[in-house]
Amino acid sequence: MVFTQSRRKIRVLAADDDHEDQMAIKEVFENIGRQIEFADSGPILEEKRDQITSKYKMPDIIMLDLFMPPLHGIDTLKRLKASVDWHHIPVIIYSNYPDPDIIEHAYESGATSFMPGNQILSIWLKPCRFFGLLAKRQFRWQAKID
Repeated sequence: MVFTQSRRKIRVLAADDDHEDQMAIKEVFENIGRQIEFADSGPILEEKRDQITSKYKMPDIIMLDLFMPPLHGIDTLKRLKASVDWHHIPVIIYSNYPDPDIIEHAYESGATSFMPGNQILSIWLKPCRFFGLLAKRQFRWQAKID
């Protein structure tokens, strides 16, 4: 069996209630030629999810701020993982307050990764590593979809 890697841009969907953080993250992504779309909360992210009806428009990765009103990041994660169409999408939870119990709960709830806020910025500043790892995951997803 032969697999070919898609040439489409990697889609990133993120939920973060802090507009300053959104702008900083968006700037980093744009500087490395990537796009990211934000929702201001978990419920708004769910609205975006409900508007995406084609598997070809689904995000390749979802990033969630842990502490967002009115719906906590882990609660948003659980709802995403309960979705038949979206449960396979990797979700990164990030927070500036990495409590070990919360990290464990995030993984138990289906998070692919948990990153302290300061680590996620350092990974974004190393885009080859971040998107290289993502491209490898994307390659496997395509094999599952086809």
